[in-house]
Amino acid sequence: MIESMLILTGICAYAAFNHTFIAFQRPFSVVHFLFAILCVLLVAYELLHSLTYTADSIDIIISRMKWEMNIILIFFGLFPWFISKYTDFRPQWVLPGLTAVIVILIVVNSVQPYGLQFTNISSVKQVELPWGETVSQPEGRISVIFMLGIAAIVMILAYSVFALGIRYRRDRARTTLAMLFAMGLFMAMAIEAILVRLGVIDFISVGHLSILAMIIAMSMALSQEMQQKLRASEHRFRSLVEQSPFSLQVLSPHGRTVQVNRAWENLWGVTLEQIAKYNLLQDQQLRDKGIMPYLEKGFAGQAMDIPPVLYNPAENTVVKGPTRDRWIRGFIYPIKNEIGEVREVVVLHEDVTEKKRFDDAIHLIASGVSTETGEGFFQQLVQNLAELFATQYAFVGVLEAPDAHSVKTMAVFANGNPAPDLSYSLEGTPCAMVIGQATCIFPREVQQLFPQDKLLVDMGAESYVGTPLFDSKGAPLGIIVLIDSQPLRNAEQMKAIMEIVAARAAAEIERMHAEDLLRQQRSRLEDMVEQRTAELQTAIKELEAFSYSVSHDLRAPLRSIDGFSQALADDYANVLDVQGQDFLGRIRSNVQRMAILIDDLLKLSRVTQKEISKQPVNISQLVAQSIHKFQEQEPSRTIEVSIAENVFANGDPDLLTIAIDNLVSNAWKYTGKTNQPVVKFGVENQDKTPVYYIKDNGSGFDMQYAEKLFNAFQRLHSPNEFEGTGIGLAIVDRIIHRHGGRIWADAKVKNGAVFYFSLPD
Repeated sequence: MIESMLILTGICAYAAFNHTFIAFQRPFSVVHFLFAILCVLLVAYELLHSLTYTADSIDIIISRMKWEMNIILIFFGLFPWFISKYTDFRPQWVLPGLTAVIVILIVVNSVQPYGLQFTNISSVKQVELPWGETVSQPEGRISVIFMLGIAAIVMILAYSVFALGIRYRRDRARTTLAMLFAMGLFMAMAIEAILVRLGVIDFISVGHLSILAMIIAMSMALSQEMQQKLRASEHRFRSLVEQSPFSLQVLSPHGRTVQVNRAWENLWGVTLEQIAKYNLLQDQQLRDKGIMPYLEKGFAGQAMDIPPVLYNPAENTVVKGPTRDRWIRGFIYPIKNEIGEVREVVVLHEDVTEKKRFDDAIHLIASGVSTETGEGFFQQLVQNLAELFATQYAFVGVLEAPDAHSVKTMAVFANGNPAPDLSYSLEGTPCAMVIGQATCIFPREVQQLFPQDKLLVDMGAESYVGTPLFDSKGAPLGIIVLIDSQPLRNAEQMKAIMEIVAARAAAEIERMHAEDLLRQQRSRLEDMVEQRTAELQTAIKELEAFSYSVSHDLRAPLRSIDGFSQALADDYANVLDVQGQDFLGRIRSNVQRMAILIDDLLKLSRVTQKEISKQPVNISQLVAQSIHKFQEQEPSRTIEVSIAENVFANGDPDLLTIAIDNLVSNAWKYTGKTNQPVVKFGVENQDKTPVYYIKDNGSGFDMQYAEKLFNAFQRLHSPNEFEGTGIGLAIVDRIIHRHGGRIWADAKVKNGAVFYFSLPD
């Protein structure tokens, strides 16, 4: 008994080592790790049990039986978790509940004097087995709590059988069926052990052997299942390699080819047997083209993308394959073992020849026309297309009118040289099927398909590609055509490139049309500007003539009237009565006022005609000078003046001096009847723009009449209140607007006024 038990324990120890090794392979396996722990616990239990068979005293047998029971309880505490991981069946609260019961039993077993199994042990009986072996076995009263432990183990076994049954119904795996058989064997032997403990059978318990048998059977089942998964994985890998549309090459760590798939043989035109002596790491063609560093990194264990390379098997001195120039992009993936060593290297090839040619074509066309516009653009375009696709003829044409049935070419390239433009009817030609429709490709026999098209006959055409041109609104513009005397190859690639080129060509045609329209509009605008300039010059001359007339022709009569009126007042003072002298005084007053109005009108005219010369101007200084001038004229007046220092603006110094004088004059005049007059100059920011202002506390005005302020000879006060002609603010308005600024006011009656103005940089 002891020897057979030790043999089974050794097998269990081997299973523990084996499943631990499997568990820590990538990816980590929780199932195998839990099973390895179960095996370790069982090894410890069986070794203790073999010592219990040789015990010769009650104290020794009690101590060993307590340890045995704790280990076996831990075993059955972990066992349902292992089953749940293996079957993926986890009913809520069942596993935590069973685990809690096991923990309670372990505590009871540790604190009870005789452990969980007995309430009392009276003696140690020596049992002689049928084959002559003698083993020790305790005799005593069975504990009721032990029956609770048996019930818990039965529940664990019931859950395990149920979970394994669910998995078997799900996948019908033979390994699951084998584990169910192992569970049945264990349960049969466990019943025998219970009957021995209860004294029903006079024999020794073989329950511990049943646990060993169950674990060994389960180990074999798990190992078999792992082998099946490995074979299935290998089969999937081989199927993937063989059926993959990508070229796959599996190499040894030394560069020798181990396996290739059918796509690889089709790509390179050789078989695995033909490259038996070939070593990828010694390929001189790859070394010369700078690919070897990528391969060396891949064989060193680093996954790499290999850039596109033009490779020809015929240039390989070892393989000597067929001539197949291909642009190949590669991906290299090292396959490593458990300790990180490279076992194999997989190289995947992707044939990017067509994509490379397509990209090169787009680059060639783009680079050829990117610096050209107008007619040069189209001539370069048709030349690049003809050279790219090796066709004899290429041209770009536009409809002669939106509803026309004829096309006029913008550029023609024929037999390697630019050719004269031509115009031809669309009727009976393949172009009629293209314009306003979609790209049409006739790879061969285009003459037979369109016998009415004499141009095709003259060109000796065999193949034809035509792509329509549309404007941004979808209206037809024209066509791009390629014609050759040979059948076409790579028609789909040509179609994609032609449609890209057509979009660029249509945009250029629209740009040229817009440029022509802009040129026409510019010419029309220039004519209008010349006409308006002439009208303006005429108006300026008339204004100058009027100014001359005002300053000379009108002043002479006014001087005569004033002079004769003065003479009449001096010489005939005794003759005229009081009323006559009053009339004569009124005549002279109005004549003088008329002279003042003429002077102001001339000032306004000069401000309008003067050329502006802008420069930085110190507005603070202009305000101070103007205030000083008025103070000299009226030294008896006392006014509080506040001027912000060093306020600069960009403008004409002379015109701004006139504007500031008029604004200061306005403030000076309308504060004349104020007890404590104040005039203030400053600047503030409004919407990030400097705004200058001159503020007073004078008579102010009603804002509902503010629109009259800056009109010539418009006044908001009568001459009896304040003298003036109403021209000053009109002059200020002209000056500010000629500088590109604006002026406005804010006021209240008898509460002063503020005049704001801006002078943009």
